[in-house]
Amino acid sequence: VNLQALGCTALQSFAAAEAAHCARLAAFGGVGLVLRMMAMLPQAVEAQEHGFALLCALAQHSEDARASVRRGGGVDVGLAALALHLGEAGKAHCGVLAAAAADDGEDC
Repeated sequence: VNLQALGCTALQSFAAAEAAHCARLAAFGGVGLVLRMMAMLPQAVEAQEHGFALLCALAQHSEDARASVRRGGGVDVGLAALALHLGEAGKAHCGVLAAAAADDGEDC
């Protein structure tokens, strides 16, 4: 599970380096891959946290990524993660989960 979190962190760094990278990651199916990983590992808090951080980074810079998150069921994945991890309100990742569940296009 830690491997998935580290992979999301590496991709987030890649996406942050240049806005065009976000569109490329979305075009190559990166959003769907992250959403599938998150759906497969709902109890893995670190994977959820880093997955949503990556999705937020991609969605901030790419309309294609935002559309991929919506089409791929990102809101449902976010709501499911919130339902599972709501009891961990003192943890920093809950802010990421809450921001990712919001579908308002604002920064995560």
